[in-house]
Amino acid sequence: MIISKIVQEITNNFNILNNKAREILDILKIITDIADQTNLLALNVAIEIARAGEHGRGFSVVADEVRSLAERTQQSITQTDAIVKKLLKSIDDISTQMQENSKN
Repeated sequence: MIISKIVQEITNNFNILNNKAREILDILKIITDIADQTNLLALNVAIEIARAGEHGRGFSVVADEVRSLAERTQQSITQTDAIVKKLLKSIDDISTQMQENSKN
C-alpha cells in the first residue's frame, strides 16, 4: 500500500513536470512568432533602406543586426524545443514504467 502511494505521488510530480514542460513549449511558440515577425520587419526595413538610397545606408547595419538577432533567436528556440521534447519523452517513459511496475 505504501509503495503504491509513493508511486502515485511521484507520478503526480511527473505530471506537474510534464505540464510545465508543455507550458515552455507554448512560450517557445510565442517567441518563435516574435522572431519571425522581427525577421520580416528587418526585411521590410532593408527594402525601405534600398528605396532611400544614400540616405538609408547607415540603417543597413541596424537591419542586418536585427535580422541576425532574429536568426540566432530562432536557432536557440529550435535547440530548446528539442531539449524540452526529449524531457517530455523521458517523463512519459518514466511515468509509464512506474505505473507498470506498481501493478506488479
